[in-house]
Formats: sequence, C-alpha cells, structure tokens
Amino acid sequence: MSNKSKKENKESEEKRLRYIVNLEKHCERAQDHKKYSTDRFDILVISISTTALIFSIGFVKDFVKGINNVNYFTLKLSWLLFVMTIFFNLISQVSSYYANNYDYLVTKLILKEKRNRKELTCDEQYKQKKYDKRCRRCSKLTDVLNLVCLLFLTIGLVVLIFFFSMNI
Repeated sequence: MSNKSKKENKESEEKRLRYIVNLEKHCERAQDHKKYSTDRFDILVISISTTALIFSIGFVKDFVKGINNVNYFTLKLSWLLFVMTIFFNLISQVSSYYANNYDYLVTKLILKEKRNRKELTCDEQYKQKKYDKRCRRCSKLTDVLNLVCLLFLTIGLVVLIFFFSMNI
C-alpha cells in the first residue's frame, strides 16, 4: 500500500471516528431533551393555568361584583380557551417526549452501523426507518400543537381583555 493510500485510509478512519463521537454526543443531547420535556411538564401546566385562569377569576371576583348586566359569555369563552391551551400543551409535551425518544433510537442504530462498519440487518433498517418516520411525525405534531397553544392563549387573552373592556 502506498503512503498516499495509507494517509487517505487514516483520514477516512479519523472522519469515521469523529462522526461516531458526534453521534454519541447527539444521543446524549436527545436523552437530555427527553428528560427536559418531562421535567418542564409540571412547570408549564402551573404557569399557564395560574396566569390565565386564577388571575382572571380573582380579577372578576373583585371588580365585577357591583356591576349589573354583565355578559359572562366572553369570560367563559376565554376560560375555555385557556383550558384548551393547557390540554393541548399537555399533549404537546407527550409528543415532544416521543419525538426525542425516537430520535434517540434512530441515532443509536446509526451508531451501531458506524461502529461495526457494516450495514444494519434488514430488521434494523426497518426499525430505523420506522423510528425516523415516527420521530418526524411526533416533531411535526409537537410544532402544530405548540402553534395551537399559542393561538388559543393569544385569542383567550384578547377575549379576556374584551370582556373587561366591555364590562368595567
């Protein structure tokens, strides 16, 4: 083997090893993201529910008491939107968890392939494609649900402000 060929093989091996190290780091980050999604679950629920529902309930209790002829439809609509925000946010957290988990599984299979320097078995390739497809679906679902949450929260706040502007 010539020196040039040995050098190319060495560079190729170094690239392969760097790629493996990067994949391992990606696995660690995917696990961290999965844990983060689980950890922030309670925080998000508490933040949204406290900010939207309790604030508006307390505000209404103190300021609308002496006002006659109050139309509570918009207030109840805003509360419904806040509750829907919480509900869709919960689903978003679950879909995010699964997206990160599938990403982790795909990366582990890629690592196995790169470490062993041979192609995955047919079963492993099938699993990799299946996990990748599920990861993309869960990620897309998470994005859509987060957008829905933002939309419901925004509309809920606007409706709540409208209620107060019409009744106070």
